[in-house]
Amino acid sequence: MGQLLSINQNLPPANALESELAVLGNSLVSQEVFDKACVELRVEHFYSDAHKAVWACMLEARREGAPLHPVDLKARLERTGRLDAIGGSPFLGELLCVPPEDDVSTHVRLIREAWTKRRIGELGSRIAVESKNGVRDVESWAGEQLQALARLIEPTRPRVDPWGQRLDVHALFVEELPPVRWAMPGLELGPGRPCGVWGKPGSGKTLFVQEIALAVATGGTAFGRWECPKGRVLHLSYDFGAQAVKIRYRQLANGLGLGVEDLGDRLEVRVFPAVYLNDPHAEQLFRDLCTGFDLVILDCLRDALPGADENDSLNAVHLKMLARVSEALNSTFIYLHHLKKGDEDITIDSGRGSGSIGAASGTVWGLDGQGDEPRTAKHIRQHDVSAGPQKPFIFEKHGSVTPGSFVTPYPAIRLLARSAEEQVVEVAMARVEQNMAVERSNTELLVRILLSTPNLMKRELRARAKGTPLCGDHWRALDGAIESALEDGLVEIKEVSGRGGKRQIYNATRRGATSLTKNWDPSNDL
Repeated sequence: MGQLLSINQNLPPANALESELAVLGNSLVSQEVFDKACVELRVEHFYSDAHKAVWACMLEARREGAPLHPVDLKARLERTGRLDAIGGSPFLGELLCVPPEDDVSTHVRLIREAWTKRRIGELGSRIAVESKNGVRDVESWAGEQLQALARLIEPTRPRVDPWGQRLDVHALFVEELPPVRWAMPGLELGPGRPCGVWGKPGSGKTLFVQEIALAVATGGTAFGRWECPKGRVLHLSYDFGAQAVKIRYRQLANGLGLGVEDLGDRLEVRVFPAVYLNDPHAEQLFRDLCTGFDLVILDCLRDALPGADENDSLNAVHLKMLARVSEALNSTFIYLHHLKKGDEDITIDSGRGSGSIGAASGTVWGLDGQGDEPRTAKHIRQHDVSAGPQKPFIFEKHGSVTPGSFVTPYPAIRLLARSAEEQVVEVAMARVEQNMAVERSNTELLVRILLSTPNLMKRELRARAKGTPLCGDHWRALDGAIESALEDGLVEIKEVSGRGGKRQIYNATRRGATSLTKNWDPSNDL
């Protein structure tokens, strides 16, 4: 027979007194903190009677539209005869000494969890009493107790205010606007409406966001160009399995020269999550999971909305839900999405499915390119607080610069970006270099011809050059080679007199001969 657990009857019920103080103290000095906390906390959630009394007064003031200030709170407690019961003015002074926090969501969760534990304990005590008194239909009775337990657990999730965030006159016109908490300022990836990375299959969307994820998790530089504030990253991989995700992250980390110590606990991946954007309780579940993360990646939108018709305008509702979660947590959300087939120019109308997807998005970057060719990233939609459209840029894969420490069967890679202007200059320079290489090759060929057969007139030189690159395009290549060789002193022209009068003959100079490779043998040429 199993041993019964011994219970210390002297232990107090589950509580989160420090969290209760943190919520009360910060709600007194911050209307924004109070607005968020009062949506999720009722009076009975608090364990301390004093804390219950204070929270009840604060909720009463909110319902009446009265100001929420320590002096007004003290007067209200005095008027209702509750001030002495909570410990008087010293207790209110203690609340004002609570360390300031902009986000008390963790404290709210701990308070609700402690309340749930107390209720579960009460349910357990009732079950113990009923089981001793005898139960006739055990199966039905056990089912009822399980349902009661489920009802207790469900409310521990933060409640979502169906009317959205409340902004009063003070919040609209007086309250100082906080700075935008950008995940990546250079690409305007920030909180609010979810950001999108759009591209065709194989365009590198996942690799693009994984580069950003590593930059945010390490407080490093993305694409060798844009700095990111350090933060925590959650990657929800609905598309790729664990093996593929591991390999790509290790390749990128090796290319950046990163180790585990650089990342700490700031990067987390969930593979094939079973929670979707169109689940009934999605908003609560996403708030639970994403609390404490600065950047959340959804790869990809289609797989996060199973069964949904991409052409349905209701898809925007799910993105707006993410926007509410983003606003509540001050986190940046990035989703990946496919482009329509056949669109040459990428615009905000190029996304596959309903145009409402783009309309419900914040910043959107469109990726163009496939295979081993460089990708072009185009800013096709601006953030709500954008300073203006960002210029397109090119990014491509390179081999490892500073190898990292992660074992992978594939070579380390780096993604490096350059602006479209830099790309134009690079293409022009490559063209110039290519033309110079062709010119050098043609000049060398001309010198070789003249060394193997000296004293050639122009027509004889053309005859000897037939079948070589010098004869193409109406002899322009030959004329260009002659002009270049004359300027460099590799060829000379002499006038000689003969029966037909004066004529010009072409010969290679000594300098032209020495400019060729030493192991060239004229007898083997042409």
